[in-house]
Amino acid sequence: MMGNILKNTVLKVLLVTLAVGAAHRPAAAQPTSGDEMTAPFDPRYFIGVWEVEWSPPDFGLFPPGPLTGIERVTHIDSRFLRVEVLLQGADGTSVSGEGMIFYEYGLGGQSVVRYVVYDTGFTLLQSGPIGGDLGGYYSTFWETPEIERNGQDFLLRGRSYFVSPEAYRVNHEISVDESEFMNSGVMWLRKQTCVSSPEVVVTDWRGETAVFTEGSVDSDGVRIVYHTAGEGPLIVFLHGAVTPWHDYRNQIVMLSEKYRVVSISRRGTEMSDKPVEDNAYAPERIADDISAVIKHFGEERATIVGQDSGGLQAWYFAMTRPEETERLISLGSVHPAGLVRELVDNPAQQAANAFQRDMQENPEAATNFGEAIRSAPRNDEEPANLAQLRKESNACLRTESITAFYKTNWPVTPTTTDTISFGFKYGEYPPVQAPTLMMYGKDETFFLNDTLNDMWEWVEGPLSLHILAGVNHGPHTEAPETVTLRMMEWLETGR
Repeated sequence: MMGNILKNTVLKVLLVTLAVGAAHRPAAAQPTSGDEMTAPFDPRYFIGVWEVEWSPPDFGLFPPGPLTGIERVTHIDSRFLRVEVLLQGADGTSVSGEGMIFYEYGLGGQSVVRYVVYDTGFTLLQSGPIGGDLGGYYSTFWETPEIERNGQDFLLRGRSYFVSPEAYRVNHEISVDESEFMNSGVMWLRKQTCVSSPEVVVTDWRGETAVFTEGSVDSDGVRIVYHTAGEGPLIVFLHGAVTPWHDYRNQIVMLSEKYRVVSISRRGTEMSDKPVEDNAYAPERIADDISAVIKHFGEERATIVGQDSGGLQAWYFAMTRPEETERLISLGSVHPAGLVRELVDNPAQQAANAFQRDMQENPEAATNFGEAIRSAPRNDEEPANLAQLRKESNACLRTESITAFYKTNWPVTPTTTDTISFGFKYGEYPPVQAPTLMMYGKDETFFLNDTLNDMWEWVEGPLSLHILAGVNHGPHTEAPETVTLRMMEWLETGR
């Protein structure tokens, strides 16, 4: 449906935009403009998922209130935003729509055009100028062309107020048939920080796509959310501490062609539950989550893939639950024993893990980390829809959960061979029985090269070690062509 909207309505939106300046507006309530404004409105304000509340009277376009639901706004390109609407009435009636938002800023001032096609048989085209004041508040006055539905004609107009970005709240005062404002009530929208993603189109480095569907399992009272695609032998992906489930986009699309791929949102992140107790992030509890996912899909075993701290957890799972581990793939991670050994007396490794030590020791670390990750710039190589999901993931990340993970699992300072890390002391880790593939960047800056020494001492199954020159901590994102194809080859041949 969206493809047809984009093809058929861009011209309409542009034509309406040109006419905005000439359209009739309420004389007594124009938006602030000119020298009284602070800065041009930033249309990125709209991007995100908004919770909707509205109680319209029964005037023939929407079910009478109360209506609740969401609006999801995502980036298309430099001029257009995509908008998806899903509303639910008190009687169970649903109304959905898809369309675009267009923002224009030029000599004629600022304007916003919104075009949404609803599944109940009508189209809403809103257009009007937008202005702001020194307090950081913006507003727009908009009108619609005449709408025909079920033999009736409607004309809507309204005033919309955009509260400063710190609050992210919008209210639309809506009028029908040029009557007084608010004769159809006030629609309230508040931006959510953590939202469901029922179906996500994931695009890999080749430009190939797969649709991943959201689901969840119960892990001893903790809800664990996952996204899955494909059929075949089960592969479970564990993301790193500061990355979302779709950080594996360059692997999971191709793998889903032959395997059942499941990428978990680890506890404490995204839509998964976020327990407040530090011990809820112990390795055994996270292993329970993986087991719950395996059982949920009716399997006894799975291939486990992990990167960064997700890799350390994958090693722990393979060590302690060999009966559930078909294979192990470690990307940009190492066996916990190698990390502990180097933290004992290797100053370079100690310096490389200053972030983890800060998370353990600094009471303000979680706050500082949250501010840093939420203000991180977008990766322009990431598809727009996934970049938006990453932003939403960062917004709803419970940073205290990351702190709890490091407090519970990471070797404390000073580290000795008696330090317990990921459940064991050095020399007491059970050997990994499963076939294991390690893909490691030669320029790794978190797990330095020395952590690889004696790796074979901890793996009794076949071990394949692939060193990638010029690659750092994220082989899966830095060298996707090599990593993905090597994973496919190893999974199919065992070598």
